[in-house]
Amino acid sequence: MVLQFKEIFSLERRILPHIGRPEGASRTPSEPLDRSPERRAGDEADATPRPAAAAAAAVAGAEDDNLIQFLHPKAREHKLRIVGQELDHFMLYVYDTTLPASTKRVTVIEIINVSEQDTSPPRRLYTHTETIDVVSASVNSTQRLLAFSTVAHFQSVSEHTRLQTTYDSYVVDISDPKDPKKSSPRVCGGPSSTFQRVQFLSGDASAVGRPSHLLVFRHQHGIDLHTLGPTCTQRNIHNNFLWFQYDLHRKALYLLCSSGSALASGAETRFKCITFARNEPETKIDVLLPIEAIHSRFSTVTGFTYVVRSGSRTVLANGFNMQVVHMSGNGLCVCVQHAPPRDYDRTRGDLGGSITFTVFALHRCCALEYTLDLPRAPTQDINGSMLYFAAVSNLLVVYVPGLVLQLLDICVDHEPCHHLGFVDGSVPVLPHQSPPGARAALTHFELARQHTSNKLIGPALFDARTGAAYHISIDHSFLLSLITSTQKTTTKIIALHLALVHLDQKNFFQHLCHHNPDALDVPFLKEYLIASVYMYLLQHMSQREKDLIRLLPVTTIPNFYDELAGLADSSEYANHCEWATRRFFLLPREHIVDGLAGPQNKKLHGTPYDSLTLLPPHIETPRFNFDHFEEWVDVKPTYATPVTRSASSMISRLFFKPKAAAAPPIAAKSGDPMKALQAQMLTSFRDHLRRWAPESLRERCSEWEESYRNQQNTVSQTMIETIKSLPTQPQDPQGAAAAMPFPGSLEPDETSERTLVLFRLFQRLQCAAQDLCFPLSLDFGSSFLHCAYQSLPRPLFAQYVASGALNPTFDFVCRVVEDANMSGRAEDHAFAMHLVSLLDAASVTKLFVAWRHPEIKRRLAQAAVEGMIPPEPRTPAHIARVEDEFLVLHTLRKLLAGRPTPEHLQNFVTPNDIEEVALHSTTLTVADPREALDWDI
Repeated sequence: MVLQFKEIFSLERRILPHIGRPEGASRTPSEPLDRSPERRAGDEADATPRPAAAAAAAVAGAEDDNLIQFLHPKAREHKLRIVGQELDHFMLYVYDTTLPASTKRVTVIEIINVSEQDTSPPRRLYTHTETIDVVSASVNSTQRLLAFSTVAHFQSVSEHTRLQTTYDSYVVDISDPKDPKKSSPRVCGGPSSTFQRVQFLSGDASAVGRPSHLLVFRHQHGIDLHTLGPTCTQRNIHNNFLWFQYDLHRKALYLLCSSGSALASGAETRFKCITFARNEPETKIDVLLPIEAIHSRFSTVTGFTYVVRSGSRTVLANGFNMQVVHMSGNGLCVCVQHAPPRDYDRTRGDLGGSITFTVFALHRCCALEYTLDLPRAPTQDINGSMLYFAAVSNLLVVYVPGLVLQLLDICVDHEPCHHLGFVDGSVPVLPHQSPPGARAALTHFELARQHTSNKLIGPALFDARTGAAYHISIDHSFLLSLITSTQKTTTKIIALHLALVHLDQKNFFQHLCHHNPDALDVPFLKEYLIASVYMYLLQHMSQREKDLIRLLPVTTIPNFYDELAGLADSSEYANHCEWATRRFFLLPREHIVDGLAGPQNKKLHGTPYDSLTLLPPHIETPRFNFDHFEEWVDVKPTYATPVTRSASSMISRLFFKPKAAAAPPIAAKSGDPMKALQAQMLTSFRDHLRRWAPESLRERCSEWEESYRNQQNTVSQTMIETIKSLPTQPQDPQGAAAAMPFPGSLEPDETSERTLVLFRLFQRLQCAAQDLCFPLSLDFGSSFLHCAYQSLPRPLFAQYVASGALNPTFDFVCRVVEDANMSGRAEDHAFAMHLVSLLDAASVTKLFVAWRHPEIKRRLAQAAVEGMIPPEPRTPAHIARVEDEFLVLHTLRKLLAGRPTPEHLQNFVTPNDIEEVALHSTTLTVADPREALDWDI
């Protein structure tokens, strides 16, 4: 499966064995909580408490899954719940138990370190004298103060069907359990009918005696900051809010607020971030976000229904699911799940439905809205699912086990682009999801340490039903199998992009080259060339050069900015995820910038919010785009097709008319159009950097151009060496193809499979490099030429040469000539003569010194004689006699006696050659010697 799950904590292994143990470390208060009618604001005077069992069954509302309980029988028996998390892997949990030698049930709060390195048993913090429903708890850094929030349910005597709920928050000194004054809970905040939560600020009160700071959240009322020390103070730091989330690691509080009435459909919603770097609140973010889903959750109800989920770090009111996810490099995503249809009837057993969510990428000033169609899943499961959002390998993961998995590519390093997605049966489930079809209740498990240089050890997923926490990661082997198995080119390219850019898997190309080379098509190789160069420069750049890396091409996948501006053709990706409907839109940049540019943001430095990466729209700072390069420079990579000539006409051109100017063949052409285009590409690339780079970095553009070019050469050379290292196939066990690089006499059916694979890979690499104006190393042409010579039938080889895809070198043609001499076959000599005809005059002259072909000797001798004998009238009979036969030998000697050999043939023809040819010509009749040399395409 695409996701890997590594279990890092299990309730069954770490907590359940300790439940029911002797109460050796209990901390029992001297008196129960004050739940008098006078303290229950809003309750009727005659209200009576409900039994604890009935309260547990109906906690927080009427929905049957509001109280998310563990499925383990022992956990359900003791009402075990996770109620809080602290840094350094500490977890707080609560359960009900029976005191020793008594039948009275009490509630116990304990803390345990769930890291793999710590195997110590849990520590009991507090034991209440009666059972209570604890919904949240927190302990300060010295573990001397405990705060917890409770919920109680009351039923009116006069109105039996009406259920009233009251939330309270308390703090208790657990430093000395024997002191009844200290160990008695003290009220902090006051009761309310809306959800409450408590959280100590981490890192403060590191020494005994220093004050601790406690946040008390009261939904729809406000947030109070309590200073607990010798002198206790309380102050309100924020008023009404609709939603909150607290980040332990960053000491950051995220809020969603409404500018007007919370239930008004036209009210504006603002997203805020408040940090507590010095235990003082400081607003870092205050932006306006168009979160329409909030109104559909709250506008049709008269109250709030809360979901109490173990380990949750937020408030789940009326099913409103919103999460803040940090991306690498100071990226911030606000994720909101939309409400299901209002006419949804959960008692029906229909199939099919959809899930809609929106991701606001503040670091990109944009938003993505997705609607996922799930036609085969039960409607009840679809509408009752809550999406889990997390950052994994710089991807935004949207996950519901067995139902939905989206890997959104919305990171800081490059623009949002198309991504991988899975639905229904292709989505992995959790390892211990029991029963297999049970709906999981996912929350985040904080893996942040207090002293790890601001590095997260995560992400982690916690299932509030099974009590197991998992570290999640992308399965590299799945991406590899997806590349080899999929028939969609777009899916293959996206999978490669994830492997290279997000997972840094550099060995994918080598593995595919050696095990599944058919998967390496031209689009795949283009993506690999671009992404490999980008990743190397990204990993070796300095912090100051980040503005330059934004101008480099990173992928061939169209990004959403270009699609929105009409600059990219994404028709190939239109049906990539046919079950998903996407809407991409830009957020008003002034809203985001103004929300981050307040003077308060300049007080502290080094926090993630002071350098939140806000990139302008792609149209303003474009990346260099190879696809549009040819349009920019108005140069097309074309190859000239040479005029086909017979071998005899070539010899006549070179020898019978030495003063005539010969037409320049391919090897003598002054300019290679591909090299000219590459040079123009580099010039355009340099100009692009100088135009868009910050002024302080423009003097380094030449260095970056050189670095980019050098890395292009390095990547291409590495790919060529990888291709050449292709192991010998079983069909070629002795490695004959590697040992014999020029088997000129081999027929196509005798060519080894390895050589054919090498040729195909080199051909695709050449096509990909030409499309990108990407330079290839010098030995590429030689390797490609040798593989083509071994693999292709001779007519097809000639077509490749004529089109310019192959450029025979002088050494190559010499070797072909040697093979032809060794074989002695007429067709081999004809093939060699055709390749010789493509060389320039100097190369042909040099080659003929070593090639003693009978016809060459005859033609040379004939040309020499014509230069030595005075010219005669060239009648048709004379031409036939001169070109096809010689005079009798003694007559020739008489005529040639004392005559000098023409100067331009003195190095090629001797008198012995003339005599030998003459003797051969007078004893052997040749109808037309040129027939064996005419080799037209």
